[in-house]
Amino acid sequence: MPDLKRAILSVLARDDLKACVDDLELEGVDRRSAEALRAALSRSRKATPEFLLGDLYKETLQDLCDLMGLPRSGSREDLVERLLESNTGGRSEVP
Repeated sequence: MPDLKRAILSVLARDDLKACVDDLELEGVDRRSAEALRAALSRSRKATPEFLLGDLYKETLQDLCDLMGLPRSGSREDLVERLLESNTGGRSEVP
């Protein structure tokens, strides 16, 4: 199963990537290159899957579910929850 953060970044368009970089106030990123934007977001600890999933449309979430091998049915909230649960692998998080 692909890494959720990488999967999310792979489906985002350049304008969406730029918006994420702006929202996270990441500096020193070549904003002309989608790959440079993806690389910067991939390295950033602030760019969590929860943050990246926040503004995605339901259709994009369904595409991500397909990519991750998960069922694509349900509400937007169900899809986000399913994707996030798949990312933890059923482990409980330690504070």
